[in-house]
Amino acid sequence: MIYIYIFNKIQNPETGKWVNTNGPVGKRVLRNYVRQIGGGMLPNLFNKKGKIEKIQSEIETLKNKLDDLRDQQQHKEDEERQLARKDGDEVARANVSQSLEDLRDKINKLEAELEAKKAKKTALEAKKAAQEAKS
Repeated sequence: MIYIYIFNKIQNPETGKWVNTNGPVGKRVLRNYVRQIGGGMLPNLFNKKGKIEKIQSEIETLKNKLDDLRDQQQHKEDEERQLARKDGDEVARANVSQSLEDLRDKINKLEAELEAKKAKKTALEAKKAAQEAKS
């Protein structure tokens, strides 16, 4: 008869409590043990998934910010068109135009940041796949 033991708990040496190995404290305890025994690239394997998930979360946040800014841009463009139909009020038109320009700059910066995050995520995924293929 063959027994397979799956360890999903580990004792935290700092507190003496048993913690889930899939939780943040359990992962930290495992990382510390691996570092102490000289586990080579194993610490990187523990961190890659978390880094990828963090970047994905940042990507989603950036996408939401971009959506909000694009909505604001649409609103300002509508406002600009309405002001263009009216005579006078050059100050209001100038303010709306400046707001639109600022929004476009923010959108461009966020789009560049989003592309950089996507590239970083892709690189981490490729590195993780390469490490997993080696082991």
